[in-house]
Amino acid sequence: MQDSFFSDLSAQEGGRPTDMCEVLDRVENKGKEEGIIEGIIEGRIEGRIEGIRTLMKHFDLTAQQAMEMMEIPEEERPKYEARL
Repeated sequence: MQDSFFSDLSAQEGGRPTDMCEVLDRVENKGKEEGIIEGIIEGRIEGRIEGIRTLMKHFDLTAQQAMEMMEIPEEERPKYEARL
């Protein structure tokens, strides 16, 4: 497990870490990148939820009708319904 982690970091960062400070810097950077991606995904979900709510309110639609209009795939709909 540990070798795999260092291999992943080495492949991404261009070489095996030389000291613990370098390892910690790489771990921190990797965590920041993952956090940014998670934030983007969460923002997209929140945007869709707002869109669903707006359609429901202004056009008197059900959540399913609003998601159909927004062309949200069937398999993704339960996660949005749970957050409405």
